[in-house]
Amino acid sequence: MTNLPTFAASQTPSLAWLTEVGEVIPAGCSTLAKSPARLLPGRGAIVAVRAKDAEFTDLDGRTWLDCEMAMGTATWGHARPEVEEAVVAQLRRGTSFSVADHLELVLAQRLL
Repeated sequence: MTNLPTFAASQTPSLAWLTEVGEVIPAGCSTLAKSPARLLPGRGAIVAVRAKDAEFTDLDGRTWLDCEMAMGTATWGHARPEVEEAVVAQLRRGTSFSVADHLELVLAQRLL
């Protein structure tokens, strides 16, 4: 389906993942800029499983400095406690209503 290389599943979990993902997701990722096809397989991280602060851990258990920080969207780091707390508070309040949410006005006023 894709032009991703295939590897023996016994090499590493990340290389096995790369072979499997190439069968179901074009370019191996939903975002071309993050595609494993742009990397040198076996020379760097291919797929992340978790992240905290400025580091992420790959499927092989190796920890990397995330120099790209989610292509610039996580400039303050991954899994920040204050962001987690705000998300949990919002989830408890509700996330999708069939009428307007008062926070729409709050956001619009801040943006203006």
